[in-house]
Amino acid sequence: MRRPGMAELAQAAGVSLATVDRALNGRERLKAETLAHIIAVARTMGHPAALRFGVATGPGGSRRLGVVLHKRGQEFYKAFAAELHRAVAAETSVEAPLVLEFSASQSPSDMAGALRRMADRCDVLAATAVNHPDVTEAVADLRARGIATYALLSEFAPRVAAGYLGLDNLKVGRTAA
Repeated sequence: MRRPGMAELAQAAGVSLATVDRALNGRERLKAETLAHIIAVARTMGHPAALRFGVATGPGGSRRLGVVLHKRGQEFYKAFAAELHRAVAAETSVEAPLVLEFSASQSPSDMAGALRRMADRCDVLAATAVNHPDVTEAVADLRARGIATYALLSEFAPRVAAGYLGLDNLKVGRTAA
């Protein structure tokens, strides 16, 4: 089955193709209401742009960003957390502070619980976690609530997570071989 394209999104949203192009590609600023409407229609119809715009807009137009990391005691994750805080503070388009927590342990059930606890505090989440059914179920629950969750560093919840930020481990392995 073919995915809906820009023309179908424009028709469903009741806007021109040029307006959808500006919304999806950032060619010009749109009214916040127009952009929100296009995003809502994209989500409703399952348009691929819905994943790109998986961040809901909170009060005052701010986006509440959340991150859950594991291995609180490791220098890498301490430095990673500090860099995330620095990057969000430096980004002028982000109007809310980063909500960053560490999972109690590396166990999938602890990570799933940490993700679920962030749901009321964030509009979009990113996390470092292992690929496990408990984590996948938590990400699916978050997705059903309209909260996009992105995998950081290692992929988890395939086909459920909004995206993955990290190395393509298969490609890296093939290159090494």
